[in-house]
Amino acid sequence: MTPEKEKAYIKKEVQTITKICSSPPKGWYYGGYRADLTLASEVYKEMDVPILWDSDS
Repeated sequence: MTPEKEKAYIKKEVQTITKICSSPPKGWYYGGYRADLTLASEVYKEMDVPILWDSDS
């Protein structure tokens, strides 16, 4: 998957969680998928949403 496509997925998920929960997620978990861990941080920054943690394990 291209970084651009992955960022689009992350953005959509942040928007969906925010809509359902009335607040954005506090972090991002990659679930063992070896992705570029900076992508979630970039998306959160672009959306002006603070990210407190990210993890791949």
